Amino acid sequence: MVYKFTPDFQLLWKSELDFSDQQIGIYPVSQILTADGGILLNCNERSGGVRSLRIFKISATGDVVSSTSLPLSKASTGPAVYPNPTVGPLRVLPDFSAAAVAQVTSIDGRLMGVFDLSAQQIDLSAYPSGMYAISLWAEGRRALLGTEVVVKQ
Repeated sequence: MVYKFTPDFQLLWKSELDFSDQQIGIYPVSQILTADGGILLNCNERSGGVRSLRIFKISATGDVVSSTSLPLSKASTGPAVYPNPTVGPLRVLPDFSAAAVAQVTSIDGRLMGVFDLSAQQIDLSAYPSGMYAISLWAEGRRALLGTEVVVKQ
């Protein structure tokens, strides 16, 4: 169930999303208000052992407008970057040594930056606090190795 309230906590609308598909587990994590009065609903999604970040765009009236899925690193390999949460610098685990480029995207889909990973470090110090998707790409951005959601404090 997704709810939208006024600043003085009067209910504007509620919308029930159907997560009943037994093959896929979707678990809401957070929601972010958008400039158009809608909501971005961020969810963890598990399907066949594969983890993804599923983002639903919900309109100002409570209707699901669209959704997108970002693959996360496989649970067996652990996180691709650490520490999480961070105050700025992130290290890339050696398991992802094939990663040549890290793409940083805000949780609402805006490209924030691209980092060369020759030093195996990503510095988010200049970014505002919030949630970011860090996508690790092989040489020439031909293969996505994994994506992690990171909280910048």
